[in-house]
Amino acid sequence: MIVASPVIHGFFAFAVIMGVEILVNTCLMIAVALVTESKGWTISAMVAGNLAINVVGYIVAHIPGISNGMWGTTILWRPAATISLVTEIALIALLLGGAFFIQSRKKDFL
Repeated sequence: MIVASPVIHGFFAFAVIMGVEILVNTCLMIAVALVTESKGWTISAMVAGNLAINVVGYIVAHIPGISNGMWGTTILWRPAATISLVTEIALIALLLGGAFFIQSRKKDFL
């Protein structure tokens, strides 16, 4: 929808970053569920992750490199967007890698 409508092309970087943030939230829930094996902790991680989406959206929308071109009619991909995206991808790798490392160190799977 963002690519099809030329009026809001500036939202492209923001939309990609927020889409990956939803993936970070999902990986957080998976990591907590694998490590703790507890419904309570998993639900707490879900609530915290859903609240964090709003906070991250606010912070990303106020990064000067992203907010300056947000209302433009052209797609702008600034270094701030790249740094944000790389940070999120690294966080995904840390969450899943850490969860599987901790899970592999467990002696009893029952």
